[in-house]
Amino acid sequence: MTDTLASRFIAIATEHPQKAALRWTGGEISFEGLLDLAKAAARHMQGRGVLPNSLVALDCNNWVTAYALMLGTALLGASWVEARPDLLSHGINVTHYLFTDPARAVTHPRAFAVDRSWQTLPKGAPTGFEALEGPISVDSPWCIARSSGTTGTPKYMSISYGLQLRRFETVWRFPSNSVACAFPPLSLVGAGAPLALLLNGATIVIANTIEALQALGAHQLVASPGQVDAMVREAGPVSTKIPVLGSGGGMVTRRALEAWLEVFDCVNVGYGSSEASVVAASIIRDAGSADTSESMILPGVSVEIVDDAGQGLADGTPGLVRVKTPVMISSYINNADLTESHFRNGWFYPGDIGIISDGRIRIVGRASEQFDVGGIKVNPVQVDEAARGIPGINAVMAFPEMGAGGVAHLALLVHADTGQNPKALAAAIREATGRIRLSALVPQAIYFVSALPYNESGKLMRQQGEQAKGNAAAY
Repeated sequence: MTDTLASRFIAIATEHPQKAALRWTGGEISFEGLLDLAKAAARHMQGRGVLPNSLVALDCNNWVTAYALMLGTALLGASWVEARPDLLSHGINVTHYLFTDPARAVTHPRAFAVDRSWQTLPKGAPTGFEALEGPISVDSPWCIARSSGTTGTPKYMSISYGLQLRRFETVWRFPSNSVACAFPPLSLVGAGAPLALLLNGATIVIANTIEALQALGAHQLVASPGQVDAMVREAGPVSTKIPVLGSGGGMVTRRALEAWLEVFDCVNVGYGSSEASVVAASIIRDAGSADTSESMILPGVSVEIVDDAGQGLADGTPGLVRVKTPVMISSYINNADLTESHFRNGWFYPGDIGIISDGRIRIVGRASEQFDVGGIKVNPVQVDEAARGIPGINAVMAFPEMGAGGVAHLALLVHADTGQNPKALAAAIREATGRIRLSALVPQAIYFVSALPYNESGKLMRQQGEQAKGNAAAY
C-alpha cells in the first residue's frame, strides 16, 4: 500500500493500538478498535460493489460511524461525499448511498443501511488487508466537498488523496494531544483538522459544551465564532482553561475575544476558504493588545489585493483579495461559469474585499454582499462592526430589506443578551452607525431575534435575512 490516508492510520493504530482514538462522555474507542471498524466497513462496502473510484454518499452524524466509513473508503481507494439533497442538481452522481437512520426513505438503487452488523467483518471476509490497496493514484478523488455557499451559491469540489494529505501536512501540523470539533464529522472541517490530528496520534473528543470538553481533557476546540459564542455563554466562569481555541469563518469582535480568553488560554483565528485552505492567522493571548481585525499572512502562500482588472493595488488600499496556495483546488465540479470567475491565471478569488499592510490582511467585506441603498453602495460589514461593539449585543447581521414600492433599505438582525431593552439598544445602534457619516448605513429597521442565520461553516447568510426576522417587531 502506498503512502495514503489509510496507510498512515494503519501505522498510527499499530504504534498506539490501545490509545483512545475518539472519546466521549461515558465511553471511548481505541485506535485498534477504530481500525477494526474501518476494515469491517470496507469489507461490507466491498461486498456491495464499492470499488476504487466509486463515489459513496454518507448519511451519518455519529462521529465513530462516520470516521469508520471515511477510513473504510480510504482503504478501498473509493471517494465519498456527504449525502445532501442538492447532489443531483449539481451533477454529483453517487454509485452507492450508505445511511444509518433505519427510518430514512432512500430511493437510490444501491442504498444500504449501516447497522450493527457492520461493526464486525462479514462472514468469510479476509481478516487482513488483502484487496484493500487504497487509491489507484494519489490524484484519485477521496472527498467531494461542498463549499460554504456564503453567497447563496454552494459549489462542489474534488479533493484528491494526495491533496488531502498535503493539507494535513501543511495546515494542521501543530502539537495537540486531543481535539474537539463543533462542526459535523462529514463537513470539510470535521473531516479536516480532527482527522489530521488523529493521523498524528491525537484523540478526538466528542462534546458540545465547555464543561464536557474539560471533563474529557480536550486540549483544543475547533469551532466557528458563532459556535464558540454559544458555548462560552452557556459555560459561564471556568476554573481551568482549555489550552487552545481554533476559530474562523466569521469576524471576531474584541468583546467576543475577551469572553473567549476567559475560557481558553490561546485563540488562533484563521482566514481562509474551502478552496485554498487557511492563508492567514492570528494567535492571540491578550485581548487588550490584539487587533482582532487583522491576520498575519502565512509562509508559503501568496495573497494580493487587486482591482477588478487584476492589477495589484498599493498597501493600505482596499480591493479584491486573491490567493495562491500549494493546497488549493483549481476548479468546481460541473460549474464552468463559477470556475471561470473564481479561478484566474493560477489565482483563487474568494470574493472578499481586503486591505494588506505590513504582511497582515484585514477583510472588510464581500464583493457579492454589497448592495445599493438610495444610490449608495453599502458594505454590510461596516454596519456589523459598528453595532457589534455595543454592550449587550452578541451578534448582528446587516441585510437589504425590500420596502414599499420595491425599494431596498438597510435592516439589521440583532441577537442580544437576555434582559436587554430593545428600544435602548436600537437607539445605541443608530447612534453608532451614524458615526460612519453615511445616512444609508443607519438601519431603517432593527429586528431582535433569538438566532442569526449561519451556514455549516459558521458564516452569516445575509440572503436569508428576510426569512430569519420572522415575525419580530421592527424598532
